[in-house]
Amino acid sequence: MPNDELNPDSSVPANAEGESNGSSAGESVALKDLLSEAVGRNYSSDEEALAAVKETFSYVGKKKEDIAKELSSVQKPTVDPSQYVSKREFEDALFLSKNSEYESPEIKSLLNGLRGEGQSLNDVANSDTFKSIYSKIKATDEIANEKSILHSNPRIGKASSALDEAKEAASKGDFSTAGDKAVKAVIESLEL
Repeated sequence: MPNDELNPDSSVPANAEGESNGSSAGESVALKDLLSEAVGRNYSSDEEALAAVKETFSYVGKKKEDIAKELSSVQKPTVDPSQYVSKREFEDALFLSKNSEYESPEIKSLLNGLRGEGQSLNDVANSDTFKSIYSKIKATDEIANEKSILHSNPRIGKASSALDEAKEAASKGDFSTAGDKAVKAVIESLEL
């Protein structure tokens, strides 16, 4: 019997002393039940139990280094580093998403220019230097936004009065004077 091969299709006979491993005399026990009882793990089939024994047997007597080498040869999933951002880039994006007033390229450049080694954008934005510069930039932008075509400058004022004179002359029927005044208004507005 020592040379007999394990066959999962056959059941295991009672042991040699006539004991039955928990079964009545003459009954045989399935391999999965015998191994489940011996190792404390439930196997769903005799094939699964046999595979577990073969796997365990393949490691018996091997050195730890050999086992580690076999396990390390299993292909590990590869990670594409281009799919990830650094912690600093993530924190910067998070800061800018919460502080949309700093989204313009000029302000981002200012923040990064004032940034010291290991300093976060939040630290820079809370510094007195940045606050001072940012308030001046903001005031300048507000002044620039207030200027519009409705606010006349001296050149536009001269051109408007000359055009008014041209309209007046045209309404009186003096088209020669109206044309001269219109040309004069254009020349004055362009400072030619």
